[in-house]
Amino acid sequence: MQSSLILVTGGARSGKSEFAEQLLDSLHGVKGYIATAEVSDREMSYRIEKHRVRRNASWKTFEIPYELSAHLTAVFDRTDVVLLDCISIYINNLLFKYKSLDITDWEKIVTQDMLDWLAVFSMTTNKTLIVVTNEIGNSIVPTNKLGRSYRDLVGLANQRIAASADRVYYTVCGITNEIKEGSIRLYDSDN
Repeated sequence: MQSSLILVTGGARSGKSEFAEQLLDSLHGVKGYIATAEVSDREMSYRIEKHRVRRNASWKTFEIPYELSAHLTAVFDRTDVVLLDCISIYINNLLFKYKSLDITDWEKIVTQDMLDWLAVFSMTTNKTLIVVTNEIGNSIVPTNKLGRSYRDLVGLANQRIAASADRVYYTVCGITNEIKEGSIRLYDSDN
């Protein structure tokens, strides 16, 4: 049976992670959780701890802030259903890892990284990957280059992941709706 990719998106504090956790719990098989956040200060430590406390103790946790494609096969060797939380933090990690580069290089690195792990996942069988991300493009235009680059890169990544996903959910105000099935597809008039 083919594997399934599910994308859960929404704004900050929208309830998307909680929904994704409940979705993970509702599925059958050995469950895993890929945490992308790194402790950088006390406030981030507090946020990470809140997520840890909420997690089901039976889930296998994998801390992967970089190089997801290099670890994904090993994760799925030990699990059946995995929640990756979250892509926007993962991209943040990549930008700071390569902070001396410019937007053109960042776009190449982020795009290649994403294509790599999507390709690795596409080679799995009978697995489910739930990916959480932030929908950050609904806000004001950031006033600095890094902020604008980050917003653009997360937006592009979200589009590519959503295109590959079997299901896409959008959460706002704690209410989640499936949006991919009801999506509008525009076709070239020549076809």
